[in-house]
Amino acid sequence: MRILATAILALALAATGPVWADDLQDGIAAYDAGDYRGAIGLLQPLADQGVAGAQLYLGLMYDEGDGVEIDDLQAVDWYRRAALQGDLVAQYMLGTMYDFGEGVAEDNAQAVIWYRMAAKQEHGYATLLVESYSKFQIVGDVLEYNSNISEVSLIDPEWLQDILLSNPGITTVQLTSDGGDVLAAYPMAAVIADFGLDTHVEGDCVSACAFVFLGGLGRTMGNGARLGFHQTAWEADNMRIFYDEAQVDYGWGDAFDFAEWAYSDAVNDVVEELQFLLERGVDPVFAIRTLDATPDGMWFPSRSEMENAGVLRD
Repeated sequence: MRILATAILALALAATGPVWADDLQDGIAAYDAGDYRGAIGLLQPLADQGVAGAQLYLGLMYDEGDGVEIDDLQAVDWYRRAALQGDLVAQYMLGTMYDFGEGVAEDNAQAVIWYRMAAKQEHGYATLLVESYSKFQIVGDVLEYNSNISEVSLIDPEWLQDILLSNPGITTVQLTSDGGDVLAAYPMAAVIADFGLDTHVEGDCVSACAFVFLGGLGRTMGNGARLGFHQTAWEADNMRIFYDEAQVDYGWGDAFDFAEWAYSDAVNDVVEELQFLLERGVDPVFAIRTLDATPDGMWFPSRSEMENAGVLRD
C-alpha cells in the first residue's frame, strides 16, 4: 500500500505556494537523487514552517528510513501535519499507518477515516480501499458482507482478515453478493475456514460469492435465499487488453501462442475450482454440475440438492 516518492512530486508541489516551490522542488530532487542529508537540510525548515509537501516527505523519510533511522512515531506526526492541511497523499499514508499499526495502534476505523479523506480528493487506491471496507458491517457476533454495490474484489480478503483479528467474538460471516472476482473468493474462503467461522446467506449469493460461502464450517441459508453457480468467463475485450500488455513478458509470438496459453490457463482454472469444491466437502457430481451453467446464466440449486451434496450443513 506504499506509494513511491517520485510518483507524488506534482501533488506535493500543487499544494505549495510559489514562495516555497523552488526550495521544495530542490529538496524533493535531492531525495530522489539519494542525497538524503541535502534533502533534510532543504525540507526540514519548510516543514517546520508548515509547508505540507515538505512535511509529507519528512514523513516518508522517517517511514522508510531514508537518511534517518526508521521512526514510525515521527512519520505519523509529519503525515498528520500534512494531512490536516489537506494533502491527499499524506492522508493516504496516515491511513496506512493506522491500517498496519505503525507508530499508532492498529485501528481499521481510523484508517478508513483517512482513506476516505484521500478518496474524496480522487486518490484512486484509497477509493478502492474505502469501497472494500464499506462492504463489511459488524452486527453482534455476525460480520455482514454485502458486495452488491461494489463487487467482490482482491482487496476484500485483507479487510476480512483485519476485521476478524480485531473482533475475535465474530462467529458467522453473513453473505449477500452478486459476485465478482473468483481470485478474491478463494482467499476469503481460506480466511473464513482458518478462523473456523460459519457462513450464512441472506438474499442472493452468486458467482464468486458462492465460493466464499463454502469457506464456512457450518453453512446455512435464510428463507428465500439463493446460492448461484455458473462458469467463469473472460471477455474478448479484456483478453485483447491483456494480450497487448503481457505479450512481451510472456514471450507470445502471435495470437495463436496466446490462445495456447489461454487454453491451458482455463483448464487449470477448472481443475482448481473442482479441487476447491471437493476439499470443501461438496459431492463430485454436484461439483461438476456447477460448471454447466453458461457465464451469462446461473444455476440456482434447490435447498434439498445442496443439503444432499454437502453444500449446506449445520
